[in-house]
Amino acid sequence: MLKDIASVILHAFADSSEDAYGAFIYLQVKSNQGEVSSQLFCSKSRVSPLKSLTIPRLELSACLLLALVEKCVKAFKIQINKILLWLESTIALAWMRSPPHLLKTFVSNRVAQIQRLSDGYQWNYVSSENMCPRHHLTRN
Repeated sequence: MLKDIASVILHAFADSSEDAYGAFIYLQVKSNQGEVSSQLFCSKSRVSPLKSLTIPRLELSACLLLALVEKCVKAFKIQINKILLWLESTIALAWMRSPPHLLKTFVSNRVAQIQRLSDGYQWNYVSSENMCPRHHLTRN
């Protein structure tokens, strides 16, 4: 029941590989009785471009997909208490914390978009070991 909800936290993850990159959004709901449940809310993925990109640039592209989380937030009919954005690339995280004009064009354009779209949200680092293994983007 909606009236039984104590808090709703949105956890959003960005990840990439040489073959693809994507964003995954989970809802974590805590009831007034202290029960916690998590569920995949939505995900989006893209095949990596034919022109080879470095893994950090692919991670940045995944972050741009994830920055569209605002559209998901607006679609909810319930209040979200906290939004946490997670990625495993320290390089992409450092780029996103930099002024775009100091970066090369490819990175600068994406960083500017990410900063605009995710204004007010905090990007956090999560190690590869702590990222949910079944959602890693790998070749079949």
